[in-house]
Amino acid sequence: MTYTEVKVKIDELKQQVEAQGSLNNEQLEALHKKFRLEWNFNANAMEGNMLTVEEAESVLNGILEVYQKSLKDVLEIKKHDTVIREILRVGKMELKLSEKAIKDIHAKVIYEEEADKTLQLGQYKLEANEFINYRGEKHIFVSPEEVQKQIKELLTRTNEAIAFVQRGKKYAPHSLDVALNFLIDYMNIHPFTQGSERVGFILTNQILVALGYTPFWITDEENEGYYHGLVDILCYEGSKEPLFKHISELVLRSQQMVNDVTAGKSIDAEGDILNQIELLKKALKAKDEEQLKKVKSAEVITALYSDSLKAMYLEVDQKIKGSFKDLFGEITTTYINVSVQEESEVLQQEILLDAEDISWNDVDGILSTTSLHGFKLTNEAEAITIELNCEFLEAEFIVDLGDGYVISKTYEQGLDAEEIKEVANHICGQIIKNIKELK
Repeated sequence: MTYTEVKVKIDELKQQVEAQGSLNNEQLEALHKKFRLEWNFNANAMEGNMLTVEEAESVLNGILEVYQKSLKDVLEIKKHDTVIREILRVGKMELKLSEKAIKDIHAKVIYEEEADKTLQLGQYKLEANEFINYRGEKHIFVSPEEVQKQIKELLTRTNEAIAFVQRGKKYAPHSLDVALNFLIDYMNIHPFTQGSERVGFILTNQILVALGYTPFWITDEENEGYYHGLVDILCYEGSKEPLFKHISELVLRSQQMVNDVTAGKSIDAEGDILNQIELLKKALKAKDEEQLKKVKSAEVITALYSDSLKAMYLEVDQKIKGSFKDLFGEITTTYINVSVQEESEVLQQEILLDAEDISWNDVDGILSTTSLHGFKLTNEAEAITIELNCEFLEAEFIVDLGDGYVISKTYEQGLDAEEIKEVANHICGQIIKNIKELK
């Protein structure tokens, strides 16, 4: 089929669904679950996320724990899914794109491990970016100095086209034309240092969903067709037809899923479901086996503290003071051993990290509290307080990073150097978030 023929087929399928009335809650839930999984997994995989599709589904369902995979990979999926769920929840709507909306999406979906890089979230690139295409030739994206101007021009013409479609104007372009023309121009601008492509797919799908169409995703097998089509347009002034046809077929795929659901058909192959169930069983068995290796005791906690927890707290303290000492008048940190007694009475004892005689009998956790006083860029700014809590359970310990993120591991596993680094970077990211709220 040609691109035009694919558009006709999509519209025919849409009309069949519309003729049957609104989808019920069960049908919508099945579709949204499928769309979220495919969109989250494939968009993040294109930019190097190492989770398998089964693991990504486990993260979306709250089953896969952080210790089983890279914290970065897990948080990328979670952050990306937050935006996707909102787009699918709102569905067809009046839409007007803005620079603020684009920057907000970038800040929401991109996860940076290093504290200084978190400052770039939601900000246009400051340095030129480029890539080597499949012919081995360099293509330079729009310069940083031109980004804002070209983004504004792109938003103006896209919003005009969206308004024409939504008002039913006689000469309005097709919704897919609007979305895919936006995608090409946006990708040529590549407005962010990292994550431009991920944000571009979100915005393109947001246009499609707002105009009543289904979102698309690009699998690893389909990526070459997308990539070659885009390169031919951006680098060699090639025809848009191959790329538009390729992506419209992906929209057709997701639209067919809508029709299948309304017809009572399953959109998950039975084999996939059985494989996923088996994967969950294996994960549960592995977790049970790990938990039996060591259980909470003074000796176990002493070893854990010596092997990794002390290093974690020291790394966080050094990272905070090294990163923010010039911005604050004073930075102080206290460390407390927490014990929960009968009738929920809580006993607290301050400790020094380097002390030789710390008692770990009946200790249920460690709480560090860092206070940053006297922010130098804002007069009379309130102090920023950040907590890092480690809780000792019967067969595992939990490090609470705040914002709902935790690392859960067995005592046998402890924390490795990379995980300790990720904890320190995440805590510094929280401080930067608090700083932005001060300004």
